[in-house]
Amino acid sequence: MPQLAKAKLISLDQPKGEVVFQYNPTKYAIAKSVEWSPQKTKGKDVPPVDFVQGGARTVTMELFLDGLEDDKDVSQEVDKLYAFTLVNDANKQKKSGKPRPPRVQFQWHNVANFPAVIKTLNVTYTMFHWDGKPARATVNLTLQEMADDEKKAPQNPSSLGEEGIRSHRVVAGETLDIIAYHELGDAASWRYIAELNKIDNPFDLQPGQHLAIIPQP
Repeated sequence: MPQLAKAKLISLDQPKGEVVFQYNPTKYAIAKSVEWSPQKTKGKDVPPVDFVQGGARTVTMELFLDGLEDDKDVSQEVDKLYAFTLVNDANKQKKSGKPRPPRVQFQWHNVANFPAVIKTLNVTYTMFHWDGKPARATVNLTLQEMADDEKKAPQNPSSLGEEGIRSHRVVAGETLDIIAYHELGDAASWRYIAELNKIDNPFDLQPGQHLAIIPQP
């Protein structure tokens, strides 16, 4: 039987990190708005409208953290989520240069497969250990899509001898999906990088390992 893929939220900026949820969502809602402006006309019931702009997608879901059986304090995972909502001087907005919270990406199948920011984060603790440590928590999370106009320059772009080919040196904590996002702008391209580098086990990356990166045709 294939291993169950667990939902997780990863930070695409600083501070790096991820939160893995023990239970996958039972439902999620995706919303998309489009802004239209009515023209000023006289004597009409329904005025013509002009397109203004598209709105960002939002994804809303309920997730669970469970540390009851292994005596885990789930507030530590909540603190990681909270850190993803805080302004960090290492992250700068492209136009203004002002610091901002990190971008995040929710990963579970193809849900919210786009860079986003946390719009709302509500946590309810539901069970506790004997010493008062939170044992279970319900997390209500809303992510808002963020325009990806801040792609980072390729990391460690040492040449491999052919035009368009560069090398990425793996650092501790990196995963193929994070590397794919930073190098190719799409976390879903991790399979392409794995095939390119003949990686059979995507979870077996080693710090210091060099990966060939070639833009997808």
